[in-house]
Amino acid sequence: MRKLIPGAAALLLTMGGAPAAADPTMRLSVPARAVVGKPFAVSAAVTADRSLWLVVTVQPAAGSGCASAFQADPARASVAAWVDGAQTVTQDVTAPDTQGRYRLCGYLQEGFWDSAPEATDS
Repeated sequence: MRKLIPGAAALLLTMGGAPAAADPTMRLSVPARAVVGKPFAVSAAVTADRSLWLVVTVQPAAGSGCASAFQADPARASVAAWVDGAQTVTQDVTAPDTQGRYRLCGYLQEGFWDSAPEATDS
């Protein structure tokens, strides 16, 4: 006959609950080249365990990099959508009028006001 250790049963019950939700993720993809002033597709593959705000900005590559959150990003949103679950959002964005290298900054956060995104990608 086995003896149960007090507290061990509680630990086993706690561990036997529902698995923790995975952290939200985001992966941006774009064509290697875009034509000045013409539309190109920006895709964001996301997984989210709740409704989150996806926003992507386009800015010149020469600079300090992406901000810590959308609210601190000086560029305006080029892609914006509410997401929930696993999905891919694809939207056409018009390429800037000036030839050069550009950086896309993606933020997956609780709202545009959120200063701590759940996931980022660039």
